[in-house]
Amino acid sequence: MNRSQFLRLIGFGATGAFVFRPSWALGAINYDFQGTPAGLRPYLQTPRPDSIWVSWWTDADTQTHVDFGTAADALTQTISGTVNVMGTNYRYHSVRLTGLQPNTYYYYRARTNNTTSDVFRFRTPKAIGTATGKFRVLVIGDNQIIDPAQRRYERLVERAKKKVEDLYGAPIEEALDLVLMPGDQVDVGTL
Repeated sequence: MNRSQFLRLIGFGATGAFVFRPSWALGAINYDFQGTPAGLRPYLQTPRPDSIWVSWWTDADTQTHVDFGTAADALTQTISGTVNVMGTNYRYHSVRLTGLQPNTYYYYRARTNNTTSDVFRFRTPKAIGTATGKFRVLVIGDNQIIDPAQRRYERLVERAKKKVEDLYGAPIEEALDLVLMPGDQVDVGTL
């Protein structure tokens, strides 16, 4: 694993709302994968006007593919990526989509072996040097998970999403240019 892969793995530059909580990071506490379907929750990282990384975790799958296109019902392009085994039952999948157009909506789904995610969408950033007069950023931090049953992180993201959509009258991916999670993403923040 090189430096770039490691930075993506730990979420540096992430724009997706996702926290991975493997049991080996939490001692004896064991969290099962959750998602649609279980274990397949793709998230986006390192957006550029012409490329973006799609990443996700699984417990056993070895294939890594992303189908994408400019319409939800026409995912006509497929790119294969890499999978890194991070421990027993923890595999990190990543695919870099390239050749994208600036300021364009794309639809995508992740596939591994026989598991396929729902279809999601993103918008590529505007071309470098494009002045629009605004750049909206949502900053979310200190999202500690003290009691998993409280769904504290999930509730934080849901409330932020609702607030942004109510404030700007558009889906969050249309209203914001960046979601920044500066850190303090711990389970119990005691010294």
